[in-house]
Amino acid sequence: MNRIGGIAIQISALAFVAIVLVTIGLLIGGYGLPTGLGALVGFIVGSLAGLVGVLWLSRGSGRTVSVGGLHWNSQSSRSVDPDLERMALMRELTEVAGVDLGRVRRIVPVTETTKAADLTLQLIDVELHDAGLTINFDVEIGIGTLHPPHMARLSMTDDAGTAYRTSVQGNGSGPSRMRLFGVAIPAVPPSARRLTVRLDEFLDPFPPGPEPVVGPWTFEVDLP
Repeated sequence: MNRIGGIAIQISALAFVAIVLVTIGLLIGGYGLPTGLGALVGFIVGSLAGLVGVLWLSRGSGRTVSVGGLHWNSQSSRSVDPDLERMALMRELTEVAGVDLGRVRRIVPVTETTKAADLTLQLIDVELHDAGLTINFDVEIGIGTLHPPHMARLSMTDDAGTAYRTSVQGNGSGPSRMRLFGVAIPAVPPSARRLTVRLDEFLDPFPPGPEPVVGPWTFEVDLP
């Protein structure tokens, strides 16, 4: 049915163009070349205006418009909806933070420090649990620097190729310092010998909030 409809549309479009061309030919024969050329220019300009109008009206629809084999998707011209992105982040933070990780199996002290965007982060330790791990950060806020938001975007990998889901948020703060508590699942596999912990940015998922503070702050953690 869709194919038949497409063929019908193409035939209608060709018939319309043919009628227009015949009409322009008659105008040239009856009224001269300038009149005919004027009609042709008007047809071309009107067609372009109609095409632009269709594309403009479909900007918010998320549908694909096809013209003469060319495809234009209204979604491709827009960035990711910030509200949807915030909702996805909040869902991820809530889901991961609510997981029972079980008992602490091992604590790996780190005390490694890195600095970016006038914030000095120290990764204090990594606690390995039955079903995941927790990470403790200390954040030193530089003099004259605005206090960062209390939530952050954290990513983590290991040399065993594990895909982690993470959650991190503030756990107490003062004018010049704050603590961050991170959670990641699943558990670190026994074959892993090295973790890469990267805090990408501090952000507030509740609009209107302060601007994100972008890092990254990266730490390499050896697992003895």
